Amino acid sequence: MEKSTPLPISREMWAMIAKEWQWAVLGGNGYVYFFDSKPSIHKIRYEWIDSDGWNGCDSVLAISTEGINWSLSLTKRPDDV
Repeated sequence: MEKSTPLPISREMWAMIAKEWQWAVLGGNGYVYFFDSKPSIHKIRYEWIDSDGWNGCDSVLAISTEGINWSLSLTKRPDDV
């Protein structure tokens, strides 16, 4: 089993993101997506999904995603931010 590679989102960055977005992932297309509930990987389409909402953004955070495996990028917002 491969080790997860969370996105490099600092606590300061999380503080600027609306509190409704509790999870972040790197999509297979290179975009960062935010979810309000914990997403999972769709077994056939190989993409992140959840039953509620998501928000995609391409460069708002200015973080490097180089070397991050999209399927291992599930990142939870810190509880106290």
